[in-house]
Amino acid sequence: EMVLATKPYYRSTYVFAYRKSANLQLRSFDDPALRQLRIGLHAIGEDGANPPPVHALAHRGIINNVVGFRMFDVESIENPQGRIIDAVATGEIDVAIVWGPFAGYFAKGQKEQLELVPVSPAIEPPGFPFVYEISMGVRPGETALKAEFDEILDRRRRDVRRILDEYGVPQVQQGESDHDF
Repeated sequence: EMVLATKPYYRSTYVFAYRKSANLQLRSFDDPALRQLRIGLHAIGEDGANPPPVHALAHRGIINNVVGFRMFDVESIENPQGRIIDAVATGEIDVAIVWGPFAGYFAKGQKEQLELVPVSPAIEPPGFPFVYEISMGVRPGETALKAEFDEILDRRRRDVRRILDEYGVPQVQQGESDHDF
C-alpha cells in the first residue's frame, strides 16, 4: 500500500487496432485470422514484464508473426508509444493490440480511419487482466486529500468523461460485463 487510491475515474481496456478498410472484425485472441496477420505489440522488456496481449498470444503459440514496438527509451522518435498506431495506419502491420488510451489518442491523429475494438474476454487465462480501473494516488495518511479528490471526481464525472472522449480514450462503463463488450 504505497498510496491511498481514489475512486476510479475511468476503466479502460486493451484494443485491437486495425485499418477500418481492412474489415477484419477481430474480437478475440482465438480468431484464426490472428495466425496470418502481422501483429504489433508493445514489448516492455526482457524481465517478463510484457503487457497481457503478449502473454495471450504466446499462450496460443502465435509468435512468428508478431512485431515488437518499444514504448520507452527511443530518443530518435517523437511519441514512441504512438509508433505502433502509425504502423497500422501505414500498413506496416495489419493489427496492433495495444492499451486503449494509447490507441485512442494516437488513432485520432491518423489520416487513415482506424477501428478500435476492445479485446474479449476481459481476463485471459492464466489470470492476465485486460480491463483496468484508473485512479489517482495520494500519500499514505492523506485521507482528507483523498476524500477531497473523491468528491471532486464525483462532482466532475461528466467533465472527466468528456475529456477522455475528446482524447479518444476507450472506456468500459461500470456495470458492463467484463466479458460482453
